[in-house]
Amino acid sequence: MTNPFSFRGSIGRGKYVFTCAATYVIAILFVAYGFVPLLESYPMTKGIMFVFIILSQWIVTAASVKRLHDLGKPGSYLFALDKGKYSAFLPYILIFKEGSKNKFKDI
Repeated sequence: MTNPFSFRGSIGRGKYVFTCAATYVIAILFVAYGFVPLLESYPMTKGIMFVFIILSQWIVTAASVKRLHDLGKPGSYLFALDKGKYSAFLPYILIFKEGSKNKFKDI
């Protein structure tokens, strides 16, 4: 298994969907059932929750960059597409577009 925090390599559609779905489900369960009741009791919980959300977003961003590598594009496309008119279609492109046979070589 590849490092979920690394931006190197490529992953296919199935692994991308699983990584994103699992990360979001764990984040939702962790925040909703783990920390929300404790927010009133322990003020430090907000800081821990913030770190957990940042780590979750890092994992999803790394998976998106790896998926772009599978499509034959550099990871910088993620940030370029995020600001442009195609940003609404980016999740669908990453989920449904088949990977290329000529992989992006990220060394």
